[in-house]
Amino acid sequence: MSKEIVGFILAAGCSKRLKELTIDKPKSFLEINKKRLIDYHLDYLAEFGIKEACLVVGFLKDLFKENIGHDHKGVKINYIENDLYETTGHSYSVLLGKELFLEKDILLIHADVFYDRSILEMLIKESLDNVVLVDDHYKVLTGDEFVVTGMDNLVSGIGPNKTANIQGEFLGLSKLSSNFMTEFCDYMEGFFSVRGNKFNYEIVMDEFLGTSSSPLYYKKIGRSRWINLNYKEDYEEAKRIAVENYSFFKK
Repeated sequence: MSKEIVGFILAAGCSKRLKELTIDKPKSFLEINKKRLIDYHLDYLAEFGIKEACLVVGFLKDLFKENIGHDHKGVKINYIENDLYETTGHSYSVLLGKELFLEKDILLIHADVFYDRSILEMLIKESLDNVVLVDDHYKVLTGDEFVVTGMDNLVSGIGPNKTANIQGEFLGLSKLSSNFMTEFCDYMEGFFSVRGNKFNYEIVMDEFLGTSSSPLYYKKIGRSRWINLNYKEDYEEAKRIAVENYSFFKK
């Protein structure tokens, strides 16, 4: 990566599927072993030397600013507000970072993913510029899963309902260059003008890959533990696997 890398965290949603737990808090404020999910993300960024993070916020956005502020263990925190979070997909949240992407490479992080610190370390240390992480040990349980397709480490597609050359489930963790993201945002603007902005960014990226001049690669995470918190059962599972894996609480 040729430019400074920033953690770009998508945290705007109101989490309708977990509404019984998130009426008065964003999903990323749920606690796992007395520590908020958002704090795991920020702690890992600080641990691995990332100096800046940008949080895209919407639902209960002021709680982020009041509770996190503009610094977390030496990581500078900036905010982008998505006031259309109730009517847009998170592709719109990504597009709101377009000006940032002109200057910075990013770690694109879904705020509702709980993962072992070694996974982020692997992503940061990866020498390739544009990489999505995949779990090739996944089991489809809910139908919400997005998978990555491709061959020889090169991504050909990403999204639901894929059947050929599946390499694994997409974690919601990526390392993407300024050039890739700038080109992607240009494509999204055209996509939105025709089809609207209610799509998740993976759906748009799936089509973008066929037009992009920048290759996208996948990297498998092996047996490292992670979980996407979509349902109450996911939250309970996250708490269980955290207790079983010391590395979640190493620092």
